[in-house]
Amino acid sequence: MTARPAIDRLLDQFPWGRVLVVGDVVADEWLTGACGKVAREAPVPNVSIRYREVVPGGGGNTAVNVTSLGGRCVVVSALGDDAVGEAVAEQLRRRGVQEESVVVCGRHTIAKRRIVVGPQVVARFDEGDVKGLDPEADAELAGKISQYAQQADVVVVADYGLGSIEGPQVQDALAGLSRPVLIDAHDVRRWARVRPEVVTPNWEETAEILRLDPGLTGPLRIEQVQAGADLLREATGSTYVVATLDGDGALLVAPDAVRHVPTRRVDAPHSAGAGDTLTAALALGLAVGADLTDALELAVAAATVVVQRPGTATCSPQDLRSVPGSPLLTAEELIRICHEHRAAGRRIAVTNGCFDVLHAGHVSLLQSAAAEADVLVLALNDDAGVRAIKGPGRPVNGVADRAAVLAAMGFVDHLTAYDGAAPLSLIDGIRPDVYVKGADHDVLALPEARATTALGGRVSVVPLLPDRSTSGVIEACARARSSA
Repeated sequence: MTARPAIDRLLDQFPWGRVLVVGDVVADEWLTGACGKVAREAPVPNVSIRYREVVPGGGGNTAVNVTSLGGRCVVVSALGDDAVGEAVAEQLRRRGVQEESVVVCGRHTIAKRRIVVGPQVVARFDEGDVKGLDPEADAELAGKISQYAQQADVVVVADYGLGSIEGPQVQDALAGLSRPVLIDAHDVRRWARVRPEVVTPNWEETAEILRLDPGLTGPLRIEQVQAGADLLREATGSTYVVATLDGDGALLVAPDAVRHVPTRRVDAPHSAGAGDTLTAALALGLAVGADLTDALELAVAAATVVVQRPGTATCSPQDLRSVPGSPLLTAEELIRICHEHRAAGRRIAVTNGCFDVLHAGHVSLLQSAAAEADVLVLALNDDAGVRAIKGPGRPVNGVADRAAVLAAMGFVDHLTAYDGAAPLSLIDGIRPDVYVKGADHDVLALPEARATTALGGRVSVVPLLPDRSTSGVIEACARARSSA
């Protein structure tokens, strides 16, 4: 769950982030048209092109995503002395990327051209040189890396295997940097001697490193990456690995734990570069000193925005501030996430209740519950459940509003809603280490308390703050209204 305030705070810091992108910059060209017949020359679509767009792709897309998210970016790359290279440089300039550091050399700029009809890409054709740079251009590129890295907070290496940063002098320059380095490469193992702070392999690349079946899906992928965490970090020479899992979100492999950051599955049109967006957001998070988990949650949200857009797209702060979604998890989602917490060695506390009109007593209870374990799960009675317990006229606040307020509390990690008298199926699925409840209940008689102890957990009874209750708040409001 990504709380809105956490995203907003991080986005507010992005304008201070300075990122240097070193990598393969290409032209992404999208030719959009209509098809009404089959060509005479061959049984292929006859497409009438109506719209043409050229945008920076590859490392160029990473760079423009940095600036679209509010950060500052310099790009070091090699472009050809040709019209395509000039067009890419101009597009970088228009999008606020400092591109004076681009080396112009004697090669044809790589262009990836796609023909689109309606929602479908019907063809793609590429051109340009993928050979390595000559020693002179390699040396010039290495010099620019050393120069511009001094003014950057983090360096991103965007290696698409297209030749521009494969030279020995470029690699030596990157290995000698004192700044954190984030590697986004088709084979992150090639950069192990750089000792990067973070690498971002996708699922296919991760599967190759761990010698797994790339056809694995869902929980099986997550379990296999967790099992291979040490090998991933060792093979890539990195402190952290962010393994992206497309519709399953991403896994943060840290020295002491593995954390899953889920995402919602969306319909993806003919989009390109969601990985570049994730890399850009993650790099900005590192640049402003954010906690890596918070940065990854924002980066996954940004990639989810982009993957729903056609073409080579970017994400803005406004896109993220307006991302819809509820903090309420389904029972299935919550149980899966808690299973991952358990696998990472984290202790889980559960509490439940109405939490209708929040007051200091609620806050005290939740703070005490959070202190009992590493992860706090709060299960809310749904609106029908509140009415059954409290009577007509309740709840004052619907479950969505209650969840939104509680999600803003930094000590509540996960929220869900349940119907019925007790969330016994949740207790059975989560298997909490501790069940927490206020002293106004006969706690040991509660079904959820008995279920927790039967599963090997314990029960914690929290003292109440005196003279604090929702009914008291409601009565005070009624008295104030009648005397107004």
